[in-house]
Amino acid sequence: MVEQVKSIDYKSRQVKFIEKASDDILNEVLSLLDACVYQNG
Repeated sequence: MVEQVKSIDYKSRQVKFIEKASDDILNEVLSLLDACVYQNG
């Protein structure tokens, strides 16, 4: 999942940087991703 995020063509999708996520938000997102990726093991 994480590798796919790195492969997005931000220019073609006209993505704009809004702001940097806080450490608390980043840790929450990483925890959710971890739970999704490793849910069966």
